[in-house]
Amino acid sequence: MRSKYNFYVKAEDSEGKYSIAEVFVSVLDMNDHPPEFDEEFQEKTMIIGTPVKVQAVDEDAESPNNVIEYSIMTADPDNAFDINANTGEIQLKPFIKTMEIVHNITKQKDCKWSLVVQARDRGSPSFSTTAVVNIDITEAIKGRMVSYFMGLSKRPLTVFGICSSIITSLILLTICISTILYCNAVKKSRINPESNYIKVIRRMK
Repeated sequence: MRSKYNFYVKAEDSEGKYSIAEVFVSVLDMNDHPPEFDEEFQEKTMIIGTPVKVQAVDEDAESPNNVIEYSIMTADPDNAFDINANTGEIQLKPFIKTMEIVHNITKQKDCKWSLVVQARDRGSPSFSTTAVVNIDITEAIKGRMVSYFMGLSKRPLTVFGICSSIITSLILLTICISTILYCNAVKKSRINPESNYIKVIRRMK
């Protein structure tokens, strides 16, 4: 609450002779609090190209005791993540740009990777704590569609795969044609509304 104090000290002998000195006291913070994460086990979802963040808090009063540095202790898979030592932002290595690369690394359908993050203060002696971070790797919707169709082109053709591709193509084609026909109909009705009105009257007669 208060880091500086001052007071006067008097030294006096038996004859009554004395002197006075002013004393200044500075109270330094003792590093007695380790950094703490909100949760020891954290679940995150990471979109490729966008970092996720972990954060720890140190209750020591001043720097450097409350300054925190982050680092990756272990990761599965190894050499897949980078972390900003100052902010705690975690991101994929630059070469991991698509879900196709992710699948090639993990060899599993489940793209949930994990790592152990350490938060360490700069006090002396230094204190640290760790948290397990499970990250579900995904990508933006546009990227998913591209990856899906790129994946179809590289997969071996099977009866089920051919049928799925044909049905998907027909659905997309039907949607496109319906949209075009609807837009043309709306455009014609706006251009010549009187002719539509006359047609309605003739039908009523």
